[in-house]
Amino acid sequence: MRSATVVILRPGPREPAGEPGEKVLTSYLRELEADCVVSREEESQGAVRRVTYALTPLGVSLNVALGPLGAWGREHLLCERGAPQEAP
Repeated sequence: MRSATVVILRPGPREPAGEPGEKVLTSYLRELEADCVVSREEESQGAVRRVTYALTPLGVSLNVALGPLGAWGREHLLCERGAPQEAP
């Protein structure tokens, strides 16, 4: 599982961000789908295919669980760079 991808996602339908590259992001999202962390919905509009991903309840709970780790990282990484920041 790629936790960096989980940080990018928020609850609710959302299109993937531009970074990392489209193929890499698609691969990460497929892994997360296989782990039941995200759901994938495909919609065809003529020749255009639209795919959206959303956090599942498991993904939401994982996001909540990773929140304190993210706060710790922001506090300590920014502190190491000379700009301390309090955790939310």
